[in-house]
Amino acid sequence: MRWTLKEKLKDCRLALRKIGTKRDKWVKEWIGQLLITGSQIQWTADCTKALANTKDKTDKKPLKSLRKKQISMLNKFSEAIRGNLTKIQRLKLVALVTIEVHARDVIEKMIKTGCFDVQAFEWLMQLRLYWDKEVDDCVVKQTNTQFLYGYEYLGNSGRLVITPLTDRCYMTLTTALHLHRGGSPKGPAGTGKTETVKDLG
Repeated sequence: MRWTLKEKLKDCRLALRKIGTKRDKWVKEWIGQLLITGSQIQWTADCTKALANTKDKTDKKPLKSLRKKQISMLNKFSEAIRGNLTKIQRLKLVALVTIEVHARDVIEKMIKTGCFDVQAFEWLMQLRLYWDKEVDDCVVKQTNTQFLYGYEYLGNSGRLVITPLTDRCYMTLTTALHLHRGGSPKGPAGTGKTETVKDLG
């Protein structure tokens, strides 16, 4: 199962790179987990490129053009959601939009805070997915941590909205894992502790 997911992710990534911004057909052809993972890999690559092309703190043009592209894509997705879709296609699209809205928010936050470097903490604190050509695998990075993507089959599940608190939970848990420790989110019942841990997985 894991080997199949890895091979399919390679194909999904290549298909996304070929089509660019016209993602309507791409969304219908691939399973939800690969759509989200492939889209996050592409978003990380786009942000890294935009930050590398930023000359100084006042040069916000690369990030602003990336934000414009992200908003345009979200508008197309929202039109598609209102269209005639099967139940499974709608579930996939809603989960993808949830992740892409967070991606847009991250870009806006980086513009506001004047983030202009790939080594800036505002960028490093994000959960980023890369395709590492040396190991030919998906690598998940956050702050100073790095893990290989696990390829655990998640099915076509919905996603939680990612808030600043979710980001901090992710950062704490990935750092704990990096240090060979564990984590135990604490709080009132029904606030999304279990779902947050499952979403990180």
